[in-house]
Amino acid sequence: MQQFDCRKSVIILASQIVAFGCLATTASAQEHVRAHVPMLSSPTIHEGAQINTEARAIYMYNDIPKGFITPNGQGSINSVSFQLRYAINERWALIMTKGGYVSADFENSLPDADGPSNFAFGAKYAILAAPSIGRYLTVGGRYEAPVGDVSAGNVDLQGGGDGLFDTFVSWSSLVGDHTALQSSAGFNMAFDGDHDSSFFHYSFHVDHEMVSRFYAVLEGNLVTTIIEGDRTDATLFGSFEGYDLFNFGNTSSGTVATLGAGVRLRLTDYLLFGAGLEFPVTSREDIVNIRFLSDAVLQF
Repeated sequence: MQQFDCRKSVIILASQIVAFGCLATTASAQEHVRAHVPMLSSPTIHEGAQINTEARAIYMYNDIPKGFITPNGQGSINSVSFQLRYAINERWALIMTKGGYVSADFENSLPDADGPSNFAFGAKYAILAAPSIGRYLTVGGRYEAPVGDVSAGNVDLQGGGDGLFDTFVSWSSLVGDHTALQSSAGFNMAFDGDHDSSFFHYSFHVDHEMVSRFYAVLEGNLVTTIIEGDRTDATLFGSFEGYDLFNFGNTSSGTVATLGAGVRLRLTDYLLFGAGLEFPVTSREDIVNIRFLSDAVLQF
């Protein structure tokens, strides 16, 4: 079983928050609140620190690396998902961050699979809330209910077990009038360790308004297994995990880090569109060779 030093994660997270806090001291207070630009890549991992109300529809095409499970294994995954957030007040928000439909074409490795994904919901609370400069420090939790039904032969991709619970902390701040930073980290822990794997996750986001209402976005994500599952035998299927889409409960897995880049357009004060690419920067890829993401966000 892979070991993980939690102290290192806490140190990394604390250093990021302190660094972002120092940078944010240059942010000038504005007459109006700068609109929140959501994370684009790996959307079910990163939860923004802002307390806001929004509905989001996401489409993702995920290309599977060649050599997945078998030497000739590859394929693709298409997913459509929805997210909802509701601000109860300036500090509390209810969130629904995972729910939708997944279709996977596993060429030369597993049977094709499709079905509804798991459903994740929870709440977050802003310990620090300064909307005029977009500065938030937020903690939260969400439960991933194992209601999905996606199986490839005898391998369950979604559903089963007792679900997972993710505790996370998020930070955001403006830097000047046109740039914003976001960062988040958390532990997504399986209630049934014999069925699902448990993970530590970290994400960062930078957006810059190039021209009015048009933003360039740069992001990074990391997912590392801290407790392997006991459902999918690595000696038969190989060492891999499901990154942010699936949970194979593999008996051997590790760390995947990705970079994402894209653009966002604020069509109106309430409606945003985004598109971008995400790709791994570690030798381990799991199910991600490269992916294309697009979304539409309605903010209230």
